[in-house]
Amino acid sequence: MIHLRKYQTQGEDDIRALTHKGHKRIIWTCATGGGKTVVGADITDRVMKRKKRVLWLVHRDEISTQTVKKLVLFGHNPGIIQGDNYMANSLCHVAMVQTLSRRIDFLSKNDLLPDCCITDEVHHCAADSWLKIYDAIAAKKPDCLFIGLTATGRRTDGLGLNTAGYTALINGPQYADLLNPSYTGGEVYLSEPVVVYSPLTFQLSQAKGKKKNKDYDPNEEQKIFGEKIVINNCVDLYNKYFLGAPCIIFGASVNDCLEVTAAMRASGWKGGTVYDSMDIAERKDYIEGLGNGKYNFLCSYDILGEGVDIPVVAGCIKRRRTTSIIIEMQQNGRPARKYPGKKYNLIIDQCGNSLIHGHPLTRREWSLEGVVKTIGEPEIKMTICPGCNVYLAGNPSICPYCGEVLKGDGSGFQEESIREVPAPMEILPAPAQQGFYEATDIEEFEIKDREQEVINRIASGHLTSFDRFGELAKMIGKDRKWTDLVWRKYHAGN
Repeated sequence: MIHLRKYQTQGEDDIRALTHKGHKRIIWTCATGGGKTVVGADITDRVMKRKKRVLWLVHRDEISTQTVKKLVLFGHNPGIIQGDNYMANSLCHVAMVQTLSRRIDFLSKNDLLPDCCITDEVHHCAADSWLKIYDAIAAKKPDCLFIGLTATGRRTDGLGLNTAGYTALINGPQYADLLNPSYTGGEVYLSEPVVVYSPLTFQLSQAKGKKKNKDYDPNEEQKIFGEKIVINNCVDLYNKYFLGAPCIIFGASVNDCLEVTAAMRASGWKGGTVYDSMDIAERKDYIEGLGNGKYNFLCSYDILGEGVDIPVVAGCIKRRRTTSIIIEMQQNGRPARKYPGKKYNLIIDQCGNSLIHGHPLTRREWSLEGVVKTIGEPEIKMTICPGCNVYLAGNPSICPYCGEVLKGDGSGFQEESIREVPAPMEILPAPAQQGFYEATDIEEFEIKDREQEVINRIASGHLTSFDRFGELAKMIGKDRKWTDLVWRKYHAGN
C-alpha cells in the first residue's frame, strides 16, 4: 500500500477544506517530481470507494500511460477512452483531451459523466478544447468536482486559470521545499540543482531574437543556435559533463533538435529527437530507451517538458531561450527526480535562461489571475563562480563544487571573464537497467514499507530479473548480501 508523504497529505486536506467551503474547481500546485499523480490517484481511490465516477483528462500519451500506471498501483483497473473503446464496468477512466473534445457527447451517451474530474498539467486548461469538455460535464453534472494538478500555476501566455472557472488555488511544495527535510518530514525527494554556464552563454543570451506569440520565434532561434560553433559547443558540453550519462537536450526548435542529434551521433553517442507528430511507438522507444541505457541523450523542443518521468536522467542542456517562467521551470524540473547514486540535477544553461528567470530554487507564489510573485526575499541572491561557471544560490565564501575562494560580492557574469575550466564534479553514468519505472514506484512508498514491497514483488512473480531486483535493492539501501539472500529465498519457487 502506498502511503502519502507529509506534504501530499496536507495537499489533500487543503483540497477537502476548500470543497467544504463550496469550491468546485480547485488547483493544487506541486514541483515536478513531487508526486502530483500519486495525490490524484489517492483522491481517485477515495472517490471510487464511494461508488462515484472519476475522469482523468490528459493531453499526451506519455501522461496517459503514467496516470494509468499510478492508478494500477492503487489496485484499480482504469478504462482508457480511445475511439469507441472504453471499459464500461470501471468507475475510473483516462481520456485524451483531443479525443473527447471532438466527441463532446461521448461521456453522457455512455453513462460516463464523472463526479470528479482530475486534470493533469492543468495550466493548459484555458484552451478551447479543454473548456468545451468542462462545460459539457458541468451542464449535465453541475456538482462535479474539478481538481487541477500542475507544477506551474498559470499558462505559458500568462492567462490566468480563473478563465477556466477555477475558484481556488493551493500553493503546494516547490523545488526548494522538497530538498528541505524539515518540510518533507525527514527525507529529501529531489536532486540538488547545479546550474553551469557555457563559454557561449553570455553571447547567446544577448543575441537579438524575434518574438512570436510572446515568446522567441523558433524559426528565428534556429538561425542563432544553428551556427556550427554553437552546435559543436553543445556536443562539447555533453562530452565534458555527461560523458555517456543520460541527458535531455532542450532545443531551440524541432529543426535545431535534429541538427544537434546529428552532431551528437557523429560524436559517437546514441539518441534521437522526439516531437509531437512522430510515430507514437518510436517516441515511446526513445523515452524508455533513455531510461534503460539504450540511448545516451534525447533532444526535444516541447515534448519532454511535461509528463515524462525518467529518474535516471543526470541532467539537461538548455538551448531553448524562453520568456516563459513555465517552460523554464518545466525544463529545470524534468531531470530533478532522485536515483541511486545521483546527487545532482546538472543543468547546463547554454542559452542563458537562468540570467532572466533566476535560480531553479527561487520560490514563487501562483495566483488564479496569472500573476506570479517571488516569495521570501524579492529574489534569491546569486553568485557566479569564476572558477567553474556554476550559478550559486546565496552568497557563499567558497564554491562548494570547485573550491574557488569567492569575493562574496555576488560577482556578475561578464563576457570577458568566461573561460573553459575542468568539470566541477564527476557525473557518473547511471547503470543501464530495465526497471526505472519500478524504481519510481518504490520511491512512492514510505521508507519502512519499501523493503516489504520489493519482497512482495519477487514472491508474486512480478519481479523476475535479478538485475532489476538489484537496482531496487540499491534504492532502499540494501547491500549485495541482503540482495542475494532475499533472491534465493523468495524467487526459488517462481
